Amino acid sequence: MNSSFFFNEHISSEQNPKFKIWKSLLHSKGRKKENLFLLSGEKVIHDFISDLKKDSISSSFKIETLLIPKKSDTEKNQELFKNLNSLPLKSFKSTKNLVFFTLEESLYSELDVIGSHFPILVVHFEDLPKVATLQDLAVPEGLEILCPIGDPNNLGALARTALAFGVKKIILTKNSCDPFHPKCLKSSSGAILKNHLFYLDKNLSDIATNEINGNNFGLDFGGTSLDQFQWPANARLWLGEEGPGLIAFPKKQILSIPITQVESLNVTVAGSLAIYSYFQKQIIRS
Repeated sequence: MNSSFFFNEHISSEQNPKFKIWKSLLHSKGRKKENLFLLSGEKVIHDFISDLKKDSISSSFKIETLLIPKKSDTEKNQELFKNLNSLPLKSFKSTKNLVFFTLEESLYSELDVIGSHFPILVVHFEDLPKVATLQDLAVPEGLEILCPIGDPNNLGALARTALAFGVKKIILTKNSCDPFHPKCLKSSSGAILKNHLFYLDKNLSDIATNEINGNNFGLDFGGTSLDQFQWPANARLWLGEEGPGLIAFPKKQILSIPITQVESLNVTVAGSLAIYSYFQKQIIRS
């Protein structure tokens, strides 16, 4: 980057316009309005910077600014500055020198919802690719997941598994939580930022059964056991959380996990088992 870092402003008031924007990023409405999210956690941030250096993360993410608590570890800050300074200009929203801000402890604590006490990156993102109907989605290549998951911890953990086993695409719906929710970012250890995310602009209940072609498989009760199922090379796996569940799938397109003594599994656990089943049968054995 070859630019110098400098304090532009010390922020000590909740009424500061910039702070109001950053605080709004704790909520989905604010993130969507500003196209910004807060990235927290020392390891997550350093991994994010490393991925930007390697071009192994989406170019739709650009660093807007850096927020630093007034009382922080100077040595760790210097290491972070050094890493940021080594990034190419395209990694930043502005081509000018990176401006960062120091915040009073009380203000910083409001933003540091995961309790990292490490500088927070404010990251700009572009809207996810969006389709209006299921038919507008391209035919799957490899394994894709359609997951109307409302719990950010579940979505984040599932995104981590998806990245580990080469899932090609995660498709969110109107039922899904915001992938840039702080809890989702934390539970994924930043993996959600490396997944290819798409958005289906429909609620799960608005999708008709006759829209579901043979490339789609629902993980639910009463279907073919995963240990007996022969995965096709290209498939789209639908997951549902406890409670809402899934829409009615054709019997031959339902996959099940044989379990005993409990009624169901957490969606992250069930989804991870299904993802590994595909990986084992299609990737390892191919």
